[in-house]
Amino acid sequence: MVKIKKSLDVKLSWAAPMITNYIYNAHWKFGIDFFHFGLFPSEYWKPEDAGIVFRFNYSAYRENFDIFKNIGGKLTVRYNNLTSRPDPSTCLHGTYFNDRSNKFLYLCLSGKGKDRFEYVDIDKVICKYECDSVG
Repeated sequence: MVKIKKSLDVKLSWAAPMITNYIYNAHWKFGIDFFHFGLFPSEYWKPEDAGIVFRFNYSAYRENFDIFKNIGGKLTVRYNNLTSRPDPSTCLHGTYFNDRSNKFLYLCLSGKGKDRFEYVDIDKVICKYECDSVG
């Protein structure tokens, strides 16, 4: 079910219906890299529903990403970085995998482990522990 509501920041955001249990390639024209963005999944997502996985490409080196649970403007919990691509049928909300070899970030959105009004906050990390490899 999609709830239509009037938004105060329509010009700064996008909305799209998604079919669960799929991996979606999300990219920007000309391979533009992002520094920060956020996702606000539906409040109606149930724990028994399958999730979706977004695959974001990036061009510049990224050691990792800081991905947090944002509730009421407070970054409360850092999500888990997985060792392989999340499966949309079983993944927990907010889990992710940074495929540095192929320059893809895989991010799960799901009702599993998600609070009702949870926002996903994503920041790039150029270097934190491996700064010598940046070159």
